[in-house]
Amino acid sequence: MPMKALELQCDLILFLSLRSLSTQGSASELAQRLVKYDLAQYRGMEMEEVEEKTIRSSFRSLQITDRKEAVDADMKSSSEPLKESHRGIEHTERVTVGDDERDGSVTDTCSKPRGRIRAVDRMPPELWSEIFEHLGDWLIANALRIRTRLKRPWDWEHASELDVAILTGSLEVVKEVMYSCSYTTDEPMKFTESGADVMVRWGYVELLDFFFKNSYRNFLEVFQKDHTPPNEVAIRIEIPWLASRYGQTTVLDWWLANTSPDHPPAHFPPLPTPNSLPLPPLYRKYDEGALNQASWKGYIQVLQWWKDSGLQLRIGDVMDWATVGGHISVLEWWKHSGENTNIMHRDALCIASTRGKIEFLEWFRNSGLQLTYGNDILAIITKKNKPESLEWWAKSGLRIEYAISDIWEAIEDATTKGDEARDWWVARGIQFDGLDSEEWMRLRVL
Repeated sequence: MPMKALELQCDLILFLSLRSLSTQGSASELAQRLVKYDLAQYRGMEMEEVEEKTIRSSFRSLQITDRKEAVDADMKSSSEPLKESHRGIEHTERVTVGDDERDGSVTDTCSKPRGRIRAVDRMPPELWSEIFEHLGDWLIANALRIRTRLKRPWDWEHASELDVAILTGSLEVVKEVMYSCSYTTDEPMKFTESGADVMVRWGYVELLDFFFKNSYRNFLEVFQKDHTPPNEVAIRIEIPWLASRYGQTTVLDWWLANTSPDHPPAHFPPLPTPNSLPLPPLYRKYDEGALNQASWKGYIQVLQWWKDSGLQLRIGDVMDWATVGGHISVLEWWKHSGENTNIMHRDALCIASTRGKIEFLEWFRNSGLQLTYGNDILAIITKKNKPESLEWWAKSGLRIEYAISDIWEAIEDATTKGDEARDWWVARGIQFDGLDSEEWMRLRVL
């Protein structure tokens, strides 16, 4: 058992022992038993009276996902903005299982703002701390203002205390942290890219509006700085890109209302004075990345927002991105969107083939769209060791050529373990030995 899991098991056993409860079972069963008991105590009920749905409701914002899924930072949120209330996070945000080690520090903000009674206050704070330390999610713990011994994530190491306050989604908390910490320095407290990402990701429109009107220069420094991302999947701190990635149509509404195509991009325009209000609008800057992100994440409501916005649609390889994300519903939406589908995909068939997504290959074959693929696709599939995709191409009726030399090179350079693809070619009668150079290089039709 990993050390961290063992620590959790020991802690749960300690809490259960103090309550004279059974300490038998898995960590999950122990945690559920502890929650059930404490809910009963706080509500003046017997343990048997605490319904399963009541326990589940206590965890309604917690959905443990695989660490591999967490790499893309897929904390999916609803399109409704989170409420300012401190009652808890009322959305379907994914909480990822982290592997951060404890460092003995306690997360906190610059000050301890006053707030309304939260739902988390109905249960013992040490229990919530145990739960979030088990989940390993520093962000959600701080959003609910729960003290833990978790380390800050690497991408929050340089975040400000204002960023941590932003996590709560409360304007009251943000103001109090800003004003209380301002006594120690003449420089105004600023939020960074970490706080900016959270405001858009969790739909904190009220905070976006507050910082736009009260920290105008800081807002431009973060959201409108001119930089080129290193690749297409790198996080871009641009409101339309982030809002499309996270499915936040309410943020897109705010962005559209506060931007103008006529306002030239400028990093540091003159700061507005009280007599110069309203503030100059933001420059309306966006590109095909917004629709690519929405297609990748499967947010049809975002695609519809862009279509209904009246803005020019800047369409990239959206069908390729939808295939990567695994969303046939998005492919269907684009097919019936009335837009030019010929510019929407370049590598979709190759993407589906190398991932073994036969249902996507079938969709494209039956879609009536113009299909694009190269003769190297069979070698690429072989290199990825996907015999099911090779079989699909053999039965698809689509004309595709290959050379045995290319197939053998793909087998030699295979990036996925296994001989299934090689065995598939051998079963079709392909011989890799004893061929002269002409046969080795000759193009054949599958």
